[in-house]
Amino acid sequence: MVLKAWPDPVQRELVLNCTGRLAAGVKAGRLVAKGQLLSESAAAGFSCLRSPITGRLVTVTPSRLVIRPDPESGGIPPTPVPLAGLMGRDLASALVHLGVPLPNPPARGEPALLTALIPEPGLETAAVLWHDQHTTLAAGAALLARLWPDTELREVLPRTAEPLGIGRAIPFGGRFPMTQKALLKKAILGIFDPAAAGVVEPRLLWAMGSVARGGMPLTHLPFAFQRSNFLAPLGLKICDALEGINLIVWPGDVVVLGGLVTGRPASNLDQGLDWSTLAVHLVRSRRLPPPPQPCRRCRRCAQACPLKLPIDYFGALPLDRWPEVTAAAAAGLSGCPACGACALACPASRPLSALTMAAARISSSGDLGLDKDCQGRGPAGRPINEPQTASRNVS
Repeated sequence: MVLKAWPDPVQRELVLNCTGRLAAGVKAGRLVAKGQLLSESAAAGFSCLRSPITGRLVTVTPSRLVIRPDPESGGIPPTPVPLAGLMGRDLASALVHLGVPLPNPPARGEPALLTALIPEPGLETAAVLWHDQHTTLAAGAALLARLWPDTELREVLPRTAEPLGIGRAIPFGGRFPMTQKALLKKAILGIFDPAAAGVVEPRLLWAMGSVARGGMPLTHLPFAFQRSNFLAPLGLKICDALEGINLIVWPGDVVVLGGLVTGRPASNLDQGLDWSTLAVHLVRSRRLPPPPQPCRRCRRCAQACPLKLPIDYFGALPLDRWPEVTAAAAAGLSGCPACGACALACPASRPLSALTMAAARISSSGDLGLDKDCQGRGPAGRPINEPQTASRNVS
């Protein structure tokens, strides 16, 4: 298990999602240096945006930046940010400035959990990083200890993983869905927190460890592509990523962003990879599950739910009624972690994850977020949302 460098140098445009205020001098046609500041942090939990390459800005909007590689030197090269001696808020500001989003801190008195577990099928990057980037993760954990100086750190590990040596090691033999962050926190600490505050995954530890070494901005991230794991530049377009690993998207195939249980179908292959993209999977049309069937009243969904929520009551309703009952489902399924276990257990291929995710969105934001057509077929055998078929041929 190794983290591979991206196979080819970046020769095509990168597309970056911008959420903050554009930095001074960021205009179309300008040259930018690798690591140059492009936009400021939008809010708590967001980081500054840095250029992954040396190139020229060809498109600049408040929400989207497009950079074309250009060998001509220019722009404003970044200067290292010394992190030695920084603690707490000062360290947090420095990390955000370097492009590292801050982890969600635990409540006062709660320990933080550094997890080496694979959260769900298709997100094996966690195990790869822990195995292949152990030194970098240890540097990130040491930085986390300075970021949260009053918080106890604990390491939650598979029985064969080597501890980082930063906190008490806790062997954990649970399987999906208990490896998802919210359920893992409940299993270890007895606290159910849908936000999973204080649970830190290897990807974030890797990012912190990477900037800890030299104080230079973060421009690349680990991503899972099918069964391989690569260190790829932020903003790499999905179509270019698939082409880079010699995959062609045929009509009827679905490109899934994220894990194979809770991931979401990509509607646009020209979008760029960002922090929210954990993985890219190409699911061939012949491997998609069959269309949803009427509920069999077997209650396997409710039995599979780790919180024993009454998903069978709402899931048995006709699909065309789901949009009108989603608000009620949000109340009836309060606390649902949207782990996808119910959908995986359903023998009728009903898109239960679409309902639970929409209910979770209502609980957190009041946004309905459930389309009228809930008959989409998801990547790992059970539906999540109606996928827009990825029909672009990237050969």
